Amino acid sequence: MSEFDDLMKKTMFAVEANSFEEHCLWDKYNSKLKWGEFTSGTMKTFYSESGRPICVSLCWAYINDFLVLFYFPTSELVDWVIINEWLESLNFKYKTDAQKFHNIVIEINDLRKNEIGCVLDCYIERGQDQEFVNLFNTDGKFPVLMNKWYHGFTDKEIFDSVDHDNAMLVKKWLDSKC
Repeated sequence: MSEFDDLMKKTMFAVEANSFEEHCLWDKYNSKLKWGEFTSGTMKTFYSESGRPICVSLCWAYINDFLVLFYFPTSELVDWVIINEWLESLNFKYKTDAQKFHNIVIEINDLRKNEIGCVLDCYIERGQDQEFVNLFNTDGKFPVLMNKWYHGFTDKEIFDSVDHDNAMLVKKWLDSKC
């Protein structure tokens, strides 16, 4: 599998947005979401029946640890049927345009709540809820952070104060136990 295929497989959301629209989204949501961008993108090229190229610019960002694709056709000829068939074949969880990006934010927050809720439920079922809190509670702030996270807060301070690498390792371990 190529690096491109691997990246596309990990992508959960797709947004039709040119570079200006993507920047406007970043400007609006960067203070509310953990937003990490890739340093480069790529171009996907299709060909029309007459052989003319149909080029789509692709770039990615990690938004609250979920991979989001931003795409925009850049060629003189744009065939939305071909582009949309390709996008549909990739089975993204949610695909939208820049105007409806807020729906992706809602989806991301719901996924985050579900992740934490499922892991916590697993521990509660075993009577180990305090052990769960202790896994993450390195500075005494975890119960407050978890409450805010679970209730859909997207405050950048919340995400910056949680050790995501450690949280992902713990989640991986929990997944193997649940």
